[in-house]
Amino acid sequence: MFSNFLFMIEILVAELLMTLRLKRNGAYRLRMLLVATALIGVSLLIPTVNTAWYSCLIYLGMFALSVIGLKIIYNEPWINVVFCGVAAYTAQHLAYQFTNLVFTLVLWGESPLFDMYHIAEIDVTTLSWETVFWGALYVMGYFTVYMAVWFLFAKKLNKNEDLKIKNRSLVFLIGGSLILNIVLNSLVVFSGETQTIVSSIVLQISGSFNCLLLLQWQFELVRSRRLEVELNFTEKLLAQAQEQYAFSKENIDLINLKCHDMKHQIREIGSVKQLDAETITDLERSISVYDSVVKTENEALDVILTEKSFKCLRHDIILNCIADGKTLDFMKNSDVYSLFGNALDNAIEAVMKLEDKSRRVIGLKVYSVGGLVTINVKNFFDGDITFNADGLPGTTKKDKGLHGYGMKSISMIVEKYGGDLSLQAKNGVFNLNILLPVKQ
Repeated sequence: MFSNFLFMIEILVAELLMTLRLKRNGAYRLRMLLVATALIGVSLLIPTVNTAWYSCLIYLGMFALSVIGLKIIYNEPWINVVFCGVAAYTAQHLAYQFTNLVFTLVLWGESPLFDMYHIAEIDVTTLSWETVFWGALYVMGYFTVYMAVWFLFAKKLNKNEDLKIKNRSLVFLIGGSLILNIVLNSLVVFSGETQTIVSSIVLQISGSFNCLLLLQWQFELVRSRRLEVELNFTEKLLAQAQEQYAFSKENIDLINLKCHDMKHQIREIGSVKQLDAETITDLERSISVYDSVVKTENEALDVILTEKSFKCLRHDIILNCIADGKTLDFMKNSDVYSLFGNALDNAIEAVMKLEDKSRRVIGLKVYSVGGLVTINVKNFFDGDITFNADGLPGTTKKDKGLHGYGMKSISMIVEKYGGDLSLQAKNGVFNLNILLPVKQ
């Protein structure tokens, strides 16, 4: 019974680490307490028989019950629960193999941890200082492995993230590989034959390595699925940018046409009604604000700069632009529109938060040097900007799942044209720098 109890505690702790960021059901703590109590109670009722096949069957049965318990605790699809359960069992077996390896190396003999799993009952009156020492070393070994697994794997899951595990067959294949590893290990441990120290060390190292590979394999599923979702969403944004570009160009052309007509109408009204010259000039100046199409010799860049100029005007933002649009002729119009649109949107959003309106300034430069197009967008900002592992700035918004795709879209376009993207936030100034090779 003691070995069953020990295993159940180990697997429950591992499952807690792997599921900390899943979506929880109501009365989470109460559910967790009741499920843990029930599972520990079941483990104490199961008799211990020191045979390989019986032990494997019992441990797998207790694991299956714990997965059912996870489904009760967490509001997740079955595949997500199984995924985290298999990862937890892998972490438990990794800790078992690693701790045994430590014991074997320290003693240069058989690990006492094997005997801990063979004892049916334990008499607390016979506890010695030696037993306490090995027990403490056992706890330290498991703690070390569990913390390593948390930081290397489980921590990478986002809170309340939809894992969207579609490749179910691969998850079950990983689970099958883990079960095979455990069965083979049990057959060796319970074989009754004395192992050499070297063979024990080889068995424990290979078992640990297999568990690490399985964990890496599992979490690559999550990572690849996450990248797939982000790629699909970014591609949709690029497609929408193409539609938005055509729509914006049509609207701006229409506004310019109407403004041009209105200037002539004002002059005609002024001559008939005998408006003074100053009034006519003021009216024309007001209309000219909407008739000020930016000319860079690149149609898409003209459209996006004109569009963003209107937005800057409404929010007291100065947009300084020095751009040679001809250098971007090798790019698709929709890519130009999306690239500069996202870059300027991020800059506008940053400067709009500034209370000091004199710092609401955005600088844009586009020029070519030595076969490279250089793009620089510079703006002031307040606060701190942190960068993710991919080098892109993390969003400060609470709903992180719906933001950050603008910068990813920029990165995707730069990569498409074989360019280089660098970002810098220093002394309250954010710089976005892009280098694109000019394609003839």
